[in-house]
Amino acid sequence: MPTVQPTPHDPATGEPIREQGTRVGVQAARFLLPAVLLLAAAVAAVLGSETLTILFALAAVIAFVADRIVRYGLASNGERTEDRARRETMQREGHWPGEPPVEQTITTDRPDDPRS
Repeated sequence: MPTVQPTPHDPATGEPIREQGTRVGVQAARFLLPAVLLLAAAVAAVLGSETLTILFALAAVIAFVADRIVRYGLASNGERTEDRARRETMQREGHWPGEPPVEQTITTDRPDDPRS
């Protein structure tokens, strides 16, 4: 039975380390797919097929919009991770990261209190 190797993670960020080939494939899907579909729409327009022109152009727009939605979702995941880290810092240290700690002073109105 084959064993599955765990995905290596970057020690600085904790993010999985991706192989370079995967990145090239993603870039091709992001940019080449809509470009090829637009080229096909242009060829269909030259050949006079209005239906194919519309279908290919619509497919190119859908591919582009889908990529934008995925990119937006990935960006919001990073923002959530950063927000979670800030909240953990707030709970651990008592102040938000990047802000100076608030001086805590105890005041009382009781004249017999030794702390005043």
